[in-house]
Amino acid sequence: MKKNQSPSPTDPTVERRESKRRAVLSQFSIFLLIPKHGIHKLAVHNLSESGILFEFDTENESIANCPIQVGDELESKLYINSSLYIPLYLKLARIENHSDHRKIGASFYKKDTEEYRTFIFFLHVLDGLSKINNTQSN
Repeated sequence: MKKNQSPSPTDPTVERRESKRRAVLSQFSIFLLIPKHGIHKLAVHNLSESGILFEFDTENESIANCPIQVGDELESKLYINSSLYIPLYLKLARIENHSDHRKIGASFYKKDTEEYRTFIFFLHVLDGLSKINNTQSN
């Protein structure tokens, strides 16, 4: 790739994110709740300083019951376990339509809040745990 050329959006080997993505550790019971969408525990695939990738639909739910589009802004709660959560504000950036569900890529907005600063601290904790666990596995 030339110096001033943008990476191909279809090339899966090229990292296009501005922030490091973190796979959600299975040891945590992390899920996302979007109050506007109802009381559904939405699976989170990865997190970064700038955004989140998550499943929007739950089993046996009709996609037509909750229309969304790129650019929508949603309030959410990122649950770390069944009772602890961090409120975050999402702007939908990408919607992957599958036959029975949608995966949503969203960026964060309202980053000047205590909630967002707490989220960043949580990401640092995830990084630290990953380093400790990788070191102890070797």
